[in-house]
Amino acid sequence: MTIDPVAEPKAYQELLLGLLGADDPAVAQAQTPGLLRELVDEAASDLRTRPAPDEWSVIECVGHIVDAEVVYSGRYRWILAHDRPELPGYDQDLWTDRLHHGDADPDELLALFMPLRAANLALWERTPVAERARFGLHRERGPESYDLSFRLIGGHDRFHVAQARRALELVRGSGRGDPVGLLTAHEVGTHANDDGGQADPDAQRRHDHEGQRADGEEHTLGPAHRAP
Repeated sequence: MTIDPVAEPKAYQELLLGLLGADDPAVAQAQTPGLLRELVDEAASDLRTRPAPDEWSVIECVGHIVDAEVVYSGRYRWILAHDRPELPGYDQDLWTDRLHHGDADPDELLALFMPLRAANLALWERTPVAERARFGLHRERGPESYDLSFRLIGGHDRFHVAQARRALELVRGSGRGDPVGLLTAHEVGTHANDDGGQADPDAQRRHDHEGQRADGEEHTLGPAHRAP
C-alpha cells in the first residue's frame, strides 16, 4: 500500500511515530548527532556516491536530516509563541538538489545540526508539559502540536539514518536482495536500543520510502514532494 505524505497525512504520521515507538523522543534525538558522525566517518570516500541515480547518497541523507532540523526549529518556536500559526511545507528534493547537499562539507552540515539539535532538546525540556499541546496549522496535514512535531522528528531521524546506512551497504556491494525493502518499527527500535540507534533495514529510495507499521501492515511512502 502506497502512502502519499500529503494525501494521507495520518498514515504518514503513524509510520514515523511507529519508528519511534514507545521510546523517549528526546533520548532518541540525542543519539542522532553521534550516529551521523559515525556514518560520515564510516562512509569515507563513498560519502557522496549514490547507490542508484534516483537514490540519495549518505551525505544527501545527512543534509536532509539537517534541513528538517532547520525547518522544525522554526516550527517549534512558532507553535509555542504564536496562536495557531501556519506551518508551511517544503519540497525535500528541491532543498537537497538546489542546496547542493551532494557537494556539501559534512563538517559544515554537522556544525549547523548539532547546536540546533541541542537547542531544540533544551527547549523541549524547559517547556511545561501542558504547553506541548499547543499547535500550528500545517498546510497539508492540518493541526500539529509541538508534542507531535517533536515525536515525528524522532521517527524521521531513525528513518533517514537507516536509509543512509543502507545506501552505504549498497554502494559497497553488501546489500541483501532487492535494494528497495522494508524498514520496520521493530527493527529500528531494537537496533536503536541495543546498538545506540543504528539500524540495518533494507534501503529506501529517496522518493519511494517504505515502512511497516507496528501492526504488521506494510506501507510504501510514495513520492514526497514536501517533507514532514
